[in-house]
Formats: sequence, structure tokens, C-alpha cells
Amino acid sequence: MTGTLASEFPIRYWLRKNFILNRRARCQNKTPGRGAEIMTIVRSISPEAKSIYKMRRENLKLLSRTLQLQMKSGAADFDSVNEGLIQLYSADGEHTTFKTFQQWKEEGKFIIKGSKAFTVWGSPKKTARPEAEEGETDEFKYWPLCYLFSNKQVEERSQS
Repeated sequence: MTGTLASEFPIRYWLRKNFILNRRARCQNKTPGRGAEIMTIVRSISPEAKSIYKMRRENLKLLSRTLQLQMKSGAADFDSVNEGLIQLYSADGEHTTFKTFQQWKEEGKFIIKGSKAFTVWGSPKKTARPEAEEGETDEFKYWPLCYLFSNKQVEERSQS
């Protein structure tokens, strides 16, 4: 073997061996592979997808601030920001029922291809602060986006 191949061989062998062992262990449910798989997916998100997520999040923040002001002034007839968002989305009268992808799937319906989800705030997640300054706590609540589809965006699953 030449010098470069000899030095690369152990690395290649180690990578291949560990990849196969990790894959086997995940398949046999011996290690919590789901978390590792999710982290891999998060790392592999394209910059375009990240920018779209950030844009949707910023738009939702602006809408939420407006709805919070309405709630504080007493001009709103809803109890939470999410209820206000759903009222905004259903203002046209066509969209009346909102559910997640999984909830529609459990009812035996599927989302029509090309449908765009409505965004609301998901359940808060406690997470570590990326850059905690002195005097700040290390944990904070992160409110992820929750994607909902309306009754106009689903169809019955055919019984074939």
C-alpha cells in the first residue's frame, strides 16, 4: 500500500464498521437511535428551509403581537393567541376545522398535494439558552411552530 492509502484504510474501516454497527443497533432498538436520526435530519436542513422557517416564525410573531394587544384592550373575543390565529384563518368561512397532519391521518383522510399549512404556536419546550449571560437562567421556553391543515385541504382516503 502507498502512504496515503495505508493511512486512510483504518479510518475508512472504522467508519464503515461503526456505521454498520450503529445501524444494526438502531434496528434492534438497543440504542436510542431516534434521537440521533432527528439530530441528523436537523443538521441536514437546507439553508433555504431554515430561512423559510424563520420567515414564518417572524410573521407569526407579528400576528401574535397584534392579537395580544387586542386581548389586553378587551377588543378580542378569544382567550388565547392560537384561538385568535384560528379565527383569522377561518374568517373566509371555508376553513372551519383545523387539525395536524397526524390527526387527519388518524381520521382516514390525507392532505391534498400542494396545500400550505396554517401556522400556530406549539406547546412550549424547555431548552437550554444558546448564549446565557451572567445572571440569566440557563433554561427558557421555546415555542415551536405547529402546522395545521383545514377541512378544505383534505380528502377522504379511497378504500382500494
